[in-house]
Amino acid sequence: MKAFNIFFITLCISFAAFAQNGNTVNVNNETGLVSIDGKAAFYMDAKSSVPWETDYAVENTIHKQLAYFKLTKGYRYSTNQHNHDQVQYYKLTFTHSGAHCNIWDYMTSKTIIRSLAMILVDAHLVKNGTIDTVQEKEFIAEHGGFMTPEAADTTAKDKITTSAAG
Repeated sequence: MKAFNIFFITLCISFAAFAQNGNTVNVNNETGLVSIDGKAAFYMDAKSSVPWETDYAVENTIHKQLAYFKLTKGYRYSTNQHNHDQVQYYKLTFTHSGAHCNIWDYMTSKTIIRSLAMILVDAHLVKNGTIDTVQEKEFIAEHGGFMTPEAADTTAKDKITTSAAG
């Protein structure tokens, strides 16, 4: 049993080390610049000066807006206690397509800005200064979001083109 525990702990540590696909991600809390493996990837531009109540625009390196994280307050129904809990969550809207979803469990790091940036990095959403439409569609579906039929059709065409080329 002790050998199993050591194996399990080693496995968990290994998984955590490779969870970011080997990428080193740095977030400058003052400028909002997100760098992956030392290369500037995108900006998280804070749109409010109120602590813990900040919206963020996701911008490429030339400051063109790609997406927007809007802090929202609402209620989440608890089936165990049969009541509503007031919660804060982020609504992520992609600028080009209008697709959006709610991010409920966003605090995965020491700071909100890093947590939100890591959501984008882990999902491989920002590539070459734009939103990857295939990854966007998968992300929206995974988070129970909404995508306009036009955007969904465009994404499907991009996936077919990508599959044919690769």
